[in-house]
Amino acid sequence: METINYAMLGATTWRCHIWRDNGDDSYAECGPHAEYPNRGLAKVWMNRTLPTQPGRIWWGRIERGTYADNSFDDPGFGYVQDADWEPDGTEDIAFLAADGVNVDWELEG
Repeated sequence: METINYAMLGATTWRCHIWRDNGDDSYAECGPHAEYPNRGLAKVWMNRTLPTQPGRIWWGRIERGTYADNSFDDPGFGYVQDADWEPDGTEDIAFLAADGVNVDWELEG
């Protein structure tokens, strides 16, 4: 994901996404999303935000990634042209609990 905030280069953050599952596609609709500097804050956001979505068909994922400079594919650039957020595969999945208020976590990383 491209950024214009080059001060973030090298920073590791956690991105939060909430998705609606329509029964055929787990990613049918993108809901709220946010970004935090650590896993704890990302989980707090998810615990507060996921239960506010209408219905029980929403789920969430937080994943860790680092901002990297991907502009040097062409050595002619010589400066930051394309700063991307690259996930590293560490993620946690959140589901609305049976009580409809709390969040259950499937910890993967």
